Amino acid sequence: PISALLAEAGAQLTLVARDESRLAAVDVPGHRVAIDVRLASSPDRTVDAATSAYGGLDAIVYAPGAVAFGSVDELPDEVMIDLFTLNTLAPIRLLRAGLPALRASAAAGHDPVAVHISAVVAEQPQAGMAAYSASKAALAAYDSAALRELRREGIPLIHVRPPPPHTGLPTP
Repeated sequence: PISALLAEAGAQLTLVARDESRLAAVDVPGHRVAIDVRLASSPDRTVDAATSAYGGLDAIVYAPGAVAFGSVDELPDEVMIDLFTLNTLAPIRLLRAGLPALRASAAAGHDPVAVHISAVVAEQPQAGMAAYSASKAALAAYDSAALRELRREGIPLIHVRPPPPHTGLPTP
C-alpha cells in the first residue's frame, strides 16, 4: 500500500481509517487514529492527531478505498451520498483543515504537499459507475482550481488518477 512506500521512504505517518481492526492490521509504523472521515469533525481531529504526534504536518495523502457499481436508475441515494462524502467532501475538508499546518511547514523551509488519490474514471467515466465517476470528477475539478491557489503559497496539490487496483475495490 501507499503507506508502506511512504514509511520505507522515511515518512512519519498518521494512519486514519473508520475500522479500528482494519487499521490495526496495517503492517506499517505510524500513529493510528480511528475516525470516520465522512463526519464533518474528522478533518480537524485528523490534523490535530498528526500535529500532536509529530509536532507538525508536511504532507496530506488522501487515498479513499470505496467504490459503488450500479446503473443510474438503481443506485440508492444513501450510496451516492456516501460516495460523494468519501471521494469529494472528505478530501476537500481535510485539505482545508490541514492548510494552516502545511503553510507553517512551508514557512519553516520544508516542502509541504497535498496528494489526492483519485481514479482514472474521473476522466474516463464508465457505464455502471456514473456516481463513482462523478464523485472522482468533482474532486478533480476542485483540485484543478485549488492547485492554482495553493501554488502561489508553495504548496503543491497533486491529483493522482491510477487505474483500478488488481485486488478489487471495497464498496462504501
